Amino acid sequence: MATSILISIPTKQWDWLQSMTRKHQLKDISKAMRICITCHAVGDVNSGDTAAVMPMENLQEREIELSSLQIDYIQRNYSDVSTAVTCIVDACANADEYTVFGVVRCKSSIVKCKGAQDAVIDIGKRYEKDVEEVMVDAKDIEFRKNAKE
Repeated sequence: MATSILISIPTKQWDWLQSMTRKHQLKDISKAMRICITCHAVGDVNSGDTAAVMPMENLQEREIELSSLQIDYIQRNYSDVSTAVTCIVDACANADEYTVFGVVRCKSSIVKCKGAQDAVIDIGKRYEKDVEEVMVDAKDIEFRKNAKE
């Protein structure tokens, strides 16, 4: 279940998230944010200490929806939610786009989630990748076999 929180990040980052939302046909900007946070949490991108060098100007405040697991991750690793999201979005914006948006990182089993299955197939076609390259959850070998057929 998602929880709405208010965050303040640079307008440039909101613009990037919005463009990724459109480009990858995501439901909303919150989904793009959740993808970035999960990508960071599993270690696919690393933010280092970008908050120390990132100019915190032209900030824009918006409400986004995050899962309780994502909020817990941020609270365990950062002192401030907006600083955390600024660092994470910066890391994702500077990473390979496929690394961030071309891999399905499902918190439940992809075998049980039709939406995730469709996303795996769509991303595979878009990036010309095999199903194995698109999925992170090793438990979903059954789906991988069926998707190849």
